[in-house]
Amino acid sequence: MSDQEKKPDTIAICKVCQEKKVRNPSGKFPNGRDTKFVNEKDRSWNGKRCPDCQGKKMGAHMKAKRNKDVQ
Repeated sequence: MSDQEKKPDTIAICKVCQEKKVRNPSGKFPNGRDTKFVNEKDRSWNGKRCPDCQGKKMGAHMKAKRNKDVQ
């Protein structure tokens, strides 16, 4: 898409960090009903959670999962 055809950015509030961030639709999931959303760097949103907060959550999850003391 050229810059002239590009639609303006959509702003959404992340449910975790409560910051206003870009959340643009980028197509549909394979089921054909649900819409994919991305930020300005084409990183995927997870529901109403921004990509940065999702990365922090998954980093903590994987650290706990790999911890030998917990298993």
